[in-house]
Amino acid sequence: MIVQSRLREVLHYNSKTGLWIWKISTARCRKIGEYAGSRMKDGYEIISIDGKRYMAHRLAFLYMKGAFPKQQVDHIDGDKSNNSWSNLRHASPRENKRNQPKLSSNKSGYKGVCSIRNKWRSQIRIDDGKLLHLGNFDTPEDASVAYEQAAKIYHKEFAR
Repeated sequence: MIVQSRLREVLHYNSKTGLWIWKISTARCRKIGEYAGSRMKDGYEIISIDGKRYMAHRLAFLYMKGAFPKQQVDHIDGDKSNNSWSNLRHASPRENKRNQPKLSSNKSGYKGVCSIRNKWRSQIRIDDGKLLHLGNFDTPEDASVAYEQAAKIYHKEFAR
């Protein structure tokens, strides 16, 4: 496991842009001054250092704070490749899930909204993990408004 001193020895992290630049050449394919890392299929940036692969957003915490985050890192804007320091925050698994976009299988077009018997149901997961029914509505837009209001109450700064 890499430590902050080694990370700072091999890479420079631009906290405003979230980009990483090689300070030393650790392999033939790496040149000083080149950008480090590559994007995985899921959108996250990954960087290999000393034969081990690290998620760039987790390295940002090590670089800035001196330690890896205890739990997860949330990308505030939802962009997995935006590793600028102002876009990253500690999150529990539950908090991180709250900030996820609507599921790709969602047919309503709105997070927390599904169709049921010619109506649009709005529901949200709350702190104890239970699903809270917010009501059935005539339009998906009305159901979405109910979800957004509940998200502000239950999900606070992690509401999307």
